[in-house]
Amino acid sequence: MKKPVNPFIGEKIIVGSGPLVDHTGTVVEMLSSNRVVVEMKMFGRYQRVRLRRDELLDEFGRPIPEFFSEKERNERIAEYKRLEEAVGEKELLECMKKMHISEEDQERLKNGEERVLTFFHDNICESLGVGMKWIIFGEEKWKEHPVGPQMKEYLGEHPERREQIWKWMQEDGYTIRDVTCDDDFEDEEEEEEDDWEDWDED
Repeated sequence: MKKPVNPFIGEKIIVGSGPLVDHTGTVVEMLSSNRVVVEMKMFGRYQRVRLRRDELLDEFGRPIPEFFSEKERNERIAEYKRLEEAVGEKELLECMKKMHISEEDQERLKNGEERVLTFFHDNICESLGVGMKWIIFGEEKWKEHPVGPQMKEYLGEHPERREQIWKWMQEDGYTIRDVTCDDDFEDEEEEEEDDWEDWDED
């Protein structure tokens, strides 16, 4: 029988924060983005609710380690492999050593237990000549000549270069999207709705 990626299904947990603080229950399903479905007794009957990992404690009151789905693990492994492909295996190991990334964290990166962007931010990827969007999404058009902090700084100091880029954008039919206050308001409403969904009953 295949061993599950996450060992937490069936674990007894305590809700450590939020409206359901101090409720106890059992993890019955693993969701993406560090969320789980927990079965617990509320209002005299058993119900299932969705909770974030950082809201939970184990039965001994300790924070629960990060968990993720098999799909997320595979995506993280792919991110690392793309970075390794672009930089080279030996060069990447040397780079991580210079960045003081521990051997334990290096193994976590290789095994998909940690995301590349946790350690490799835009400026580091740019110095390696690799686009962050390519590492995350695998889109070839973002692989080389990354638009990072150094390029933005260069363009900031050379308005004539920016002018030329704007001309190219106009020639290619690009237009600057008109951002209004209504856009920001709608985003805030969506975020608020997402927070409440955490406590919806199934």
